[in-house]
Amino acid sequence: MKAVIFDFNGTLYNDAHLHVQAWKKFLFKYFKIDIDQDEVRRTFIGPSNKMIFGTIIDPNLTDEQIADYSEKKEAEYRAVAKSSPDNMHLVPGVEEMLNYLVDNNIPFALATSSIRGNVEFYMEDLGMKKWLTWDRVVYEDSNLPHKPDPAYYLEAARILGVKPEECIIVEDSMAGIEAAKNAKAEKVVVIDNSVPEETLKTISGIDLIVHDFLNFRDFIC
Repeated sequence: MKAVIFDFNGTLYNDAHLHVQAWKKFLFKYFKIDIDQDEVRRTFIGPSNKMIFGTIIDPNLTDEQIADYSEKKEAEYRAVAKSSPDNMHLVPGVEEMLNYLVDNNIPFALATSSIRGNVEFYMEDLGMKKWLTWDRVVYEDSNLPHKPDPAYYLEAARILGVKPEECIIVEDSMAGIEAAKNAKAEKVVVIDNSVPEETLKTISGIDLIVHDFLNFRDFIC
C-alpha cells in the first residue's frame, strides 16, 4: 500500500440523514413536492444531483437550471448540517487516522461527488483543511463520470502519483464499492454507514468491513 483514497459522504462524515432533511425542504420549497423521509431516502439518496434533476424531477431542465437547483439544494444541506453542533463532527476515529497518515507521510486524497460549495464546507467548517489541500480533492466540478465508473479514483491515484492497484480505497455506498473494484484497488475497505453489514458480507471484492475508524490500523498498518 502506497496511498489511501477516501470517499467522504457516508464514509468520513455520516450525513445521509442531513441530505434527507435537505431534500425534503428543497422539494417543498421549489417544487411543492411533499413526500416522507422514507421516499426521499429511496429516491433521492444515491444518484448524482444531475441525474436526479435531469431524469427524476424534470427531463426538460437545462444544464444551467440543473446547476442552479443543485446549488440551492446543497445550500439547504449545509444549513441543515450547521443547525446543530451534533451534526458537526467526523466519524469516530477519523481525526486520529488522518493524523497518523500525515505523521507517517502516507499520501491520501478524497474522491467525492460533492460540489465545490460542499467541499468548502468540509474543508472549513469540518476542519478537513487541517489534513488536506485542495489539490488532493477530486469533486463533482471535475466533470468526471460518476461512480460506479472508476474515474474519480483513477484521477485521485494520478494526483497522488501512484497506481490504483497500490491504493487502499475506503467507501460506504454500493456505487462507490463498484467504483473501487473497477479501479482495481489493492484493498477495498467499507464502513457500514449506508449499507447494512449483512448485505456487505454478500458482496465480493470487499476486503474489510468497519463500523468506524477507531481501529484504523487494522487496514492501514
